[in-house]
Amino acid sequence: MHRWLRSLLWMPAIVACLLGFGAAAVSAASSEAVLVGRVVLVEGTLLRYVPDPEDWVAVVQDAPFGLDDALYSDENTRAELSMPNRMRIRIGGNTQIQMIALNEELTSLDVASGIARLINSGGSGMIRVSTPFGYAVSEGPSVFDLYVGDESVEVAALQGAVDFV
Repeated sequence: MHRWLRSLLWMPAIVACLLGFGAAAVSAASSEAVLVGRVVLVEGTLLRYVPDPEDWVAVVQDAPFGLDDALYSDENTRAELSMPNRMRIRIGGNTQIQMIALNEELTSLDVASGIARLINSGGSGMIRVSTPFGYAVSEGPSVFDLYVGDESVEVAALQGAVDFV
């Protein structure tokens, strides 16, 4: 058998190996860990928006809370959410929040209305909270309250610093 013919017989095996290795490298690079928080306390009625039937359903303690999830707390409700990046969110009655981003360095959410306390217990990381009136940003260990009303927002830093833009 000619040398060039033997090398042609090996080509499909080499190409298959290269394609397999390339696909594994691409999937490993694109698969970023998905972080999900959980509801650690519910006193009252807490609801989650479910897009498929376009309805709000009751949320119980230990339920997950992740990317794009929207929650609404009834009038006399209190709830606490714990994030894996050492950040916590406490909400009061008549509060609507939605998770925008969650990773090791950032917890980003939207508070459309109500009262929220945001706690960053980690040594680093950032909390970014958007409201209808602007957004609050806090880096490093911090605790701050957010009061979102119909016509205004109040931000109160209890520990660390918070900027409102």
